[in-house]
Amino acid sequence: MPYKDREKQRAYQRSWMKERREKWLEENGPCVRCGSNKELRVDHKDPVKKISHRIWSWSDERREVELKKCQVLCEPCHEAKRENGLEGSYKITRADVRRMRKLHKSGVSHRKLAGIFGVSYGHIGRVVRGEHWGYV
Repeated sequence: MPYKDREKQRAYQRSWMKERREKWLEENGPCVRCGSNKELRVDHKDPVKKISHRIWSWSDERREVELKKCQVLCEPCHEAKRENGLEGSYKITRADVRRMRKLHKSGVSHRKLAGIFGVSYGHIGRVVRGEHWGYV
């Protein structure tokens, strides 16, 4: 039965999705590059084959299909992979993210930012909220 309070429901959903993610990282860690167990991330080996990063609410079967495309990296190794150009599907850079957030704070709309940076306005929303590129 769903919660009557929508915020309580969202908090519950975030909690069990976080638990799923942490369990998968624990079972599949440590980092495949350096062996670290700290700050682990789910990394798509080939980002071109990535369907979504929002997989933790999916059914077990569907989620496992997506996770077979992934590996565990610690944050420093994940960042190094990006910086070394090993993840060529990124359309924006860290400098773009900083500029995007600054423009957003000054009142530029998501749609206008999407046109400037060549990404979807939904992606802009996730970037300015810190759901994507949160480490920048």
